[in-house]
Order: sequence, then C-alpha cells, then structure tokens
Amino acid sequence: WGHSTAASFNTVALPNLAPYQNAGWSDKIVVARTASSTTDSTSLTTADTLYVNAVVINNGAAATAVNFQNALFVDGVEVTYWVTTPPLNVNYISFLTTGYSIGQLSAGTHTIKVTADYGGVIAESNESDNSYTKTITVSNPAQPNLTPYQNAGWSDKIVVSRTASSTTDSTSLTTADTLYMNAVVI
Repeated sequence: WGHSTAASFNTVALPNLAPYQNAGWSDKIVVARTASSTTDSTSLTTADTLYVNAVVINNGAAATAVNFQNALFVDGVEVTYWVTTPPLNVNYISFLTTGYSIGQLSAGTHTIKVTADYGGVIAESNESDNSYTKTITVSNPAQPNLTPYQNAGWSDKIVVSRTASSTTDSTSLTTADTLYMNAVVI
C-alpha cells in the first residue's frame, strides 16, 4: 500500500536592499570636500566641510511595493534619511541627496553609516546586509611654523649694520651710528 506524497514549496521572490558601491565610486559611502565628488577625499581636516554620497540598491529578486526609509548616521546619530517610493525595481538604486553636507567634524576617528530600509518595513531575502559603515579620520589642519631664519651668506639671523643693504653685522658700533636691521622669517 505504498503511497507517497511529495510536498512542494513555492519560494516567494523578495527584494534585497543594501548599500551599494555605484559604478566609478571609490566606496559604498563617499566622503569628500566637494558635494559632487564620487571619490573619497584624503587628508580630511577639522577645517573641511564634508559631504556624503551614498546609494542603496535592490539586488533581490522582486521590486519593492511600499515606501521605505534609508538613513545616514554620523558617529551613531541619525543625521538624515531619504524615502524610496515604490517600485524600486531589481538592480535599481535609490540615491541619498547628492552631496549631503555633514559639516565639519572634530579631530579624531568618525563612523559614517548608511542603513537601507531603516525601520524594516520591507520583507527581504537577506536582512543582514542592510548597513554599511565607513570609518574616517579627521586631523587638525597643518599649522605654519614661523621662525627666524639665517639666509645663506648672512652673518646671523638678525643682521645689524651701518648700511641698509648689508647682510653681515657691522663691528664696533657706537651711539653715533645710524643702525639698520635685516631679518628673515621662514
């Protein structure tokens, strides 16, 4: 009385939302001194106004059907979000406003994070790839170092003489002499 039953399961096609490195971009999150840059700036300083570019892709097997939010965080604090309206078709991207300004940051290490579907309203095939974090380092800007300098051929860093154009010190100076000083700072 052998009788068997084969169970069949239908797999539901789902979208998958994730931060994405757009073609020609240096990373999934680009941090730069100019709003339109698609390449990370180097040697970031506290004097720089910084801009972020980021996109989210649907690399799943179905389009999205409802609005969802994507969020941008700086050091764990949400600084902005953008709403993606349906449908976000398979292999299409949703842009953060081009060149979102995060302003000037203090010296040190900072984290910039993008989270797709922040709030989890989209059922996805993979919920573990929704966030991407980039770490950047911001330094104090280089400061000039001004110091007296002895020019080649000069007798000292400060030359005192009886003639205005002299590059060597005069000797045996008296109270009757008119004195001239030459100095250079580098």
